[in-house]
Amino acid sequence: MRATERIWRRAHLTYDQVRLVAKRVRERLELVRPARAGAAVDRLSREGVERLIAAGYRAPAPRGLLVKTLYYSGARVAELVGVRVEDVFLAEAMVRLHGKGGRVRLVPIPPELAHELGTHLAGRRSGWLFETRSARPYSTRRIEQIVHEAAAAARLTQRVYPHLLRHTIAQHLLEGGMPVDQVQRFLGHVSPDTTQIYAQASLAMIRDGYGRALGVGGGWGRAELDERAAPSALARAGGRAPPPAPALRDSARRTAPPWRAAPATSRRSRRSRVQRA
Repeated sequence: MRATERIWRRAHLTYDQVRLVAKRVRERLELVRPARAGAAVDRLSREGVERLIAAGYRAPAPRGLLVKTLYYSGARVAELVGVRVEDVFLAEAMVRLHGKGGRVRLVPIPPELAHELGTHLAGRRSGWLFETRSARPYSTRRIEQIVHEAAAAARLTQRVYPHLLRHTIAQHLLEGGMPVDQVQRFLGHVSPDTTQIYAQASLAMIRDGYGRALGVGGGWGRAELDERAAPSALARAGGRAPPPAPALRDSARRTAPPWRAAPATSRRSRRSRVQRA
């Protein structure tokens, strides 16, 4: 696999071509691909996206605009490379992407991004949306380098790559309330099962659903939660969880089944049992 990696990097193979090479190598060596764990898809936080785009804008143009377009359009790298000027509809704030299997789709972009793209084109009516000085399109490898350099400049500790921005916009749209079928069309997925990967409940979605169910929607603000921060927060609290609200205590007491009723014990023993739990 390491030997073939040098080959496909020299040949500037696309993502799909690399997967095909790896598949053929496994078949020749009679290797079985390991089963993928059902872990959640990686993504950047909203703050991470803002830092990445800001770092891109500090680099020479049009790197910041390229990273911003890659995120807001949800395009694959090969799709962004193939966007021509004729595929950008500035008045409608839409971009036409040529996806896998020759499938074409229109995706919306923010109006401010459409305005920036118009400024970037400067009246140009033909050619590639992002092109080199020799009027050639950016290579997929070059876009990867731009994203990596922006992530390093933004001092992001997480591994950042172009397809991660596609994962990120998909999960941000789902968390914002966009239906799964619309996200499927936006991403250009043929099967809804592929989109369902992004629909796994995140901690923020669980929090919002919890608040709507209990009618306590205003207590958390817009800060994003980090599941890894929960144990440290509990440690800072002395290992004790905060007591439940009085209304929740009363409702829990009323709805508790008779066989789960607590025995008559002292208040001190009950408190120690709660702390151990």
